[in-house]
Amino acid sequence: MCVREINKETFETEEVHISKIRWGDTIEMPDGKLQTVGEKDISRGFFCKYIVCGCTFQFGQLLVRRYKVNKNGCLIPIKK
Repeated sequence: MCVREINKETFETEEVHISKIRWGDTIEMPDGKLQTVGEKDISRGFFCKYIVCGCTFQFGQLLVRRYKVNKNGCLIPIKK
């Protein structure tokens, strides 16, 4: 499920290992697009341990940029 276009620089992010991604997270894919992870988007592969949205994030070597959300599930804006 793809989220609508947002200004990526206005929301808080964190870089985490692919194993820390859970369904409902909004992540930035390697091609720069934002993706909300669905329940069926997380799987385990034979050669690589984790696959999220069809991507291995270089077999777990590339950190995933995850957008932080508050307890209501809304993206957290960066405080200036």
